[in-house]
Amino acid sequence: MFYWNPSSTESDNGGTVVDTTCLPVRHSGRWLRIYDGLMDVRWFGARGDGTTDDTQALQKALDEVRVRGGSLFFPPGRYIVSSTLDAGASQGIRYFGGSTSSRGTNFPEDGNVKQWPTTLVWMGGQANSDVLFKWGGSHCIFDGIGFQGGWDCAPNPPGIGFLMYKSSGLGTGKGSFPRIQISHAAVGFQCAELRSDDNCDTCNFGRFHIKGCGVGFRVKNDQGVAHSFAYAKFDDTGVCFDFEAGGPLDVQHLHGVRTPVLLNISGAGLSSAFRFGFITLDGAQNERVVWVRHTATGGQDLCYVTIEGGQADFMQNQGLTNPPIAAFQMGPRSVLRVRNVTGGMTFGTQSTGSPSPLLKLTGTSGRTCSAIFDSCGLDDTNPRTGAWLILAGSGSTRHRALRDCYRTSKHARIATIEATS
Repeated sequence: MFYWNPSSTESDNGGTVVDTTCLPVRHSGRWLRIYDGLMDVRWFGARGDGTTDDTQALQKALDEVRVRGGSLFFPPGRYIVSSTLDAGASQGIRYFGGSTSSRGTNFPEDGNVKQWPTTLVWMGGQANSDVLFKWGGSHCIFDGIGFQGGWDCAPNPPGIGFLMYKSSGLGTGKGSFPRIQISHAAVGFQCAELRSDDNCDTCNFGRFHIKGCGVGFRVKNDQGVAHSFAYAKFDDTGVCFDFEAGGPLDVQHLHGVRTPVLLNISGAGLSSAFRFGFITLDGAQNERVVWVRHTATGGQDLCYVTIEGGQADFMQNQGLTNPPIAAFQMGPRSVLRVRNVTGGMTFGTQSTGSPSPLLKLTGTSGRTCSAIFDSCGLDDTNPRTGAWLILAGSGSTRHRALRDCYRTSKHARIATIEATS
C-alpha cells in the first residue's frame, strides 16, 4: 500500500518510492510505500524464478535497506545473479530467506539437497576475483539464505561465495549467521580481502553448511577475530577451515563428508586458539584425511589446537602410496591437545611405500612443539610393520605424550624417532 506525499522529492527506487513526474499528467511529489520496517526484494522487481536475472533488483533492495534500516526478506525462490551483490556498510539489518525446505526441515542436512528454498545462484564469470555476495557492515544477521555457484557448478563457479570485507570508517563484523549454506565456489566464506584488513570482528554461526567448495571457510585478516560455530557441515570440500592469518576458532560440532583437510594453518595471530568440540568424519575408500596441517614457519606466537572428541569412518585408508602424510602435522610454536577421539583414528595404512605416522612434529631449536593424546583409540586398519605413531623433526620438540590410549595393531610402535630427511 502506498500514500501520496506531495512534498517528497526522493528518487524512484521501484520499491518504496514511486515517481510519477514521467507520466503524461505531471505531479510534484511521490508515492511512498507504507511498511513497518520489513522490506521484500520483490518490491524492487526481483522474481526468483530461476530464469530472470535479478541482479539489479536485488542490488536496489540492498541499497535501500542499508539507508532506511529494518529487515530485508528474500521469499523462497532461485534468484539469478550475474555480478557481485554488495550489501555495503550496513548496520543492524536482518537479511533472511524462506524458513523451511521441501523436506520440511529448517536446515537441509542431507547432502542430496542441492538448493535451499531461498538461494542466490551465480551465473556470472569464473575468476578468483568474482564474488557472489559481499558485506562490509556490522551487527547484521543473515539467516536462511543459500549462496550457490551456478546450477550444479555450471556454467562457472565464483571465486568467493560470501565475502566479509573491510569498510571505510566502520568496524566490520559482529555478524550473526543462524543458518547459511554455500555451495560450488572456490572459497565458500571468506573473512577479509587482505591481511591488513584489521577491523573485522566477531562472527557467530549457528548451522553452517558448505558443499562442493575448494575451501569452506577462509580467514585472511590478522586481527584476533573470534569465529564461533555451533554446527558446521562440509560435503566434498578440499579444506574445511583455512587460516592464512587470524584466529581464534571455536567449533562445537563438525561433520565432514569426503573432506581431505579439516584445519589448515598457514599463518596465525598472537596466541591463536583453535578448538573443536566433537568431529565426525565420513570418508571413502582410499581417502587420506588430515585433521590439522600447521605449515607456518614464520615468527608468529603460540598456536593452540584442541580437539575434545571425534570419530572417523575412514582415515589414511588403504591403497595410498608415498609420500606419507601425517594426520596431524604441527609446525613450530604449536601446542596440540587431542582427547577422547575414538572409532577408527587410523594411521600407517598405505599398501605400498613408507607408512604414515599419526603425528608429525616439526619444531626447531628454540621454537618447540607440544602434543598430548589423551584417551584416544589409535587403530590401524592395515597394519604395517614399523609404522611410527609419532615422527619428530630434527629440531627441539617436547611434551610428546600418550595418556590412556589404546591400539589394536601390535606392529605400530608407540614411540618417537628423529626424522632422517
